[in-house]
Amino acid sequence: MRYITVTRFFLFVFMILSAGPVSHGADYTISAFFFDGIMLGAGNTDWIDLQEQAGAHPTICLSHGGGVDFDFAVFNDGEEVCSDTGTRVYSCCSASTAGHVRIKVWSREGSGSYSVTIRP
Repeated sequence: MRYITVTRFFLFVFMILSAGPVSHGADYTISAFFFDGIMLGAGNTDWIDLQEQAGAHPTICLSHGGGVDFDFAVFNDGEEVCSDTGTRVYSCCSASTAGHVRIKVWSREGSGSYSVTIRP
């Protein structure tokens, strides 16, 4: 328990030192959110959890190098709402995501890095 508390404290201090304290709210337009990951081989799976996406209709894209077969699916409250299981190195799908959103990325063949882009 002490390790978690210390880790959270240092993470909080790092966030303040790197971004500065936030003294007031502001309206921001987010054009995209990125996540980079690594598949270690066939059968490897990563899950990406997003915060509540009420009223959102994002486009989710997966990109990776050639010579591998990585796929992805988007789940809203546990139900698959879009996916792409092709062999292209760049693919996208769009879905209405009003609840708890999870993105599953898995390797059918090969290993290497990948990127997921989420556009609101």
